[in-house]
Amino acid sequence: MKKMIRKIITALFAILLMLSAFASFVVVNDKKLYSLSVPASNGSVEVKVNGEVKHNGGDSCFISVPAGADVTVTAAATENSGEFMFWTDGNRNTLSEASAYSFKMLSAKEVRAWFGTSEGTRLLYRNDNTTKQVLGGATFAKPEHFNNHLASSSSKLGYVFKGWSLSVEEIKSKMAAGDKLVVVDPIYESAELLADIKVSGGTIVGKNVDEIKVPLLEKITIRANDAPVGKKFVGWQTSDGVYVTESATFDVIVARDEVFTAIFVDTSSPDNVAAGVSLAITNEADGTLRLWSSHFVPKTCSVVSYGFIYIKDGIVAEENMTLERAEEMNLSIAEYARADRNGLLTCTSNSESICARAFMIYLDEAGNTQIIYSSAMTK
Repeated sequence: MKKMIRKIITALFAILLMLSAFASFVVVNDKKLYSLSVPASNGSVEVKVNGEVKHNGGDSCFISVPAGADVTVTAAATENSGEFMFWTDGNRNTLSEASAYSFKMLSAKEVRAWFGTSEGTRLLYRNDNTTKQVLGGATFAKPEHFNNHLASSSSKLGYVFKGWSLSVEEIKSKMAAGDKLVVVDPIYESAELLADIKVSGGTIVGKNVDEIKVPLLEKITIRANDAPVGKKFVGWQTSDGVYVTESATFDVIVARDEVFTAIFVDTSSPDNVAAGVSLAITNEADGTLRLWSSHFVPKTCSVVSYGFIYIKDGIVAEENMTLERAEEMNLSIAEYARADRNGLLTCTSNSESICARAFMIYLDEAGNTQIIYSSAMTK
C-alpha cells in the first residue's frame, strides 16, 4: 500500500512540473514556443520575428514565438503620442532607449514602449542605476528634480491644469518600495471660454441668429442680409471700425467678444472702403497669451506683409511702437508674408504680460507702400 501511495505522489508531482512548464511555453510539433506580450501604447509598435512582421500598431500584441527566435520591436511616435522615450520589461526595468530593440526569445517576455503625451507633459521617474527623471522627453540626472514637477505646470488647449496625479512623497514612497518606473500624469479640468458674438445686418449661418456665445478658437460663418431697397452691400466692419472682408459670406475664428456690422450704402455711392488692421489679445485656458490680427485692404490694394510689434513683461508708449523704432526700443517683431488679404493671424507668448501693436504693410492703388497700425494693447 505504501509503495502504491508513493507511486501516486510521484505521478502527481510529475504532472505538476509539466503544468508549470506549460505556463511559460507550449510545444507544437516538437518546437518550444514562448509567449511575447507587448502592451498597448499611445504610439505605434512593430514586432518582427525572424525578420517577419507579426504586429504593427498601437493596440496590444500577444503572440507565441519559437524559442531562440530573433525578435525586433520598433517604436514610432504618432500624432496621438509624444516622442518615444524607452523600452521596459514587465517589471519596468529599462531595457533600451533606442526606438528599435532586438533580443533572442529565450523565455516568456513582456516589453513595453513608453512615450510622452501629445499634449501637456507626462513625468516618468526611472529608478535604475542612473536614477534619471524624464520630463516630456528631456532627461535630468539627479533625483533632487523630484520637486520640480510640483512647481511646474502643464498645458492643454481648452483645459485648466489642476495638478499632478502623484505628490513628491508618493513618488519617493513608490521608488523606495522598488518600483522601477513611476508615472505621473497631469490632471485637467475642462474650461470652455466663451466669446459674445453679435451680428448687425446679417446672421450666423447654421444658427439663424444674430447673437450667440461661441467657444474661443471656434470657426463660425457669417452672412449678410439682402440689401434694403436703394442700398448695396460693400463689406463687413468690426466694432473698432476695421473692415473684415468685402464678401457677403465669410468665415471667422472667434478670438474675443466682437460685433460684426454689414455696411450698406446708397447704390449710387462708390465702393470705397479704407484699409485697416486691428489687434486682440486673449488669455488661453493654459495661461498662454495669444495675439490676433485682423486686417483688410480694398480690392484695388494688395497686402505685402503684416504682424505684431511687442514687448514681453513691459509697457511701451504707443507712439514708440513702430517698425522704425522697434530696434531702438528693444521690441520684438513677428512679421508674416501675405497669405490671404483677409482673416486672422495668431502669435503665442508664454510671458506673464505683453504690450503689443499690430501692423500691416500694403501697396495702395497708386502702387505706393503704406504702413498702418492698430491701437496698442496691454494684457
